[in-house]
Amino acid sequence: MSSLQRQFNTQKAVLRQSTIKYLCPECLRGFPRPDTLYRHFQDVNDEAHKGLRSRKDDYNQFYSCYQKCLGASIPSKCLPKPPHCFELQYVIEHYGKDLDNGASTTSNHVSPNFRTRPVFLDESVQPVPIYYDRQARGYSHRPLHDASTSSPSGIIIECLQSFEHLQELHDAIVESSICGFISQMDNWLSGTLPRVKDASSDSGIIVPSIDIDIPLIPLRDLIYEGIGKYSLVRTSKDVITPHNIIKAVYTVLRIESSGLIGDSRVTVGKSIWVEHQTTLSKGLILLVSIAPIYTVGQKA
Repeated sequence: MSSLQRQFNTQKAVLRQSTIKYLCPECLRGFPRPDTLYRHFQDVNDEAHKGLRSRKDDYNQFYSCYQKCLGASIPSKCLPKPPHCFELQYVIEHYGKDLDNGASTTSNHVSPNFRTRPVFLDESVQPVPIYYDRQARGYSHRPLHDASTSSPSGIIIECLQSFEHLQELHDAIVESSICGFISQMDNWLSGTLPRVKDASSDSGIIVPSIDIDIPLIPLRDLIYEGIGKYSLVRTSKDVITPHNIIKAVYTVLRIESSGLIGDSRVTVGKSIWVEHQTTLSKGLILLVSIAPIYTVGQKA
């Protein structure tokens, strides 16, 4: 077994064990199991969390508190019993729903839209493999053949530019070029990120099991300059962005469903800055890059 394959298998095992399945509707922290969620309710000593843990003692208090935290008016008979009412998909679908529809609720502290609000999760949840450039990228850089110039993995790489969360880095020329490259690598993307056959082991994010450096060089050259790090992911269901690929540019390589990053609707070839954790819709293939200087969208 190669070193790369061994690392991938280890990361895959971690992903299976740390998948988010439940969300606290008050602070939007994610948890893999109901017991860890309820422990969170016990550990946080404020009125909201007290209410969320009070179902057995005072259902009316629980029901009222749950609606306030969720920002959605749900008839009592329609509300799933815990822990199902805390399941990730249920919370995502209903969070802030009344405010989105312009309805009045008993809550005045819920963000109008879940997809633009920062989601605070345990840092152990849903990491994805990160790859480092072996040479500086960008068309202004000449290829280097001296191995001593290669980038060591683990170096600190941060963006030196300032962007707003979910800011689109519009660049018609780059987007057209990316679409041209994608048409030539569509089969490679499908083979590198195959669909999950076993739903029970589906974490919602599919990652590569092979070295992806060379096929993605033309795309990275279009997006940024210098030594960067990157990841390639495919979403098999609506998920939250992994904590280790934020403050990054998400470039869309394929859309098979609604095509949403947060509340921003995207198209193939588009690049968007993701400042903090948000939601990704099902059916996206994304090249995620973290680099000092982005060239996409920066032309006057």
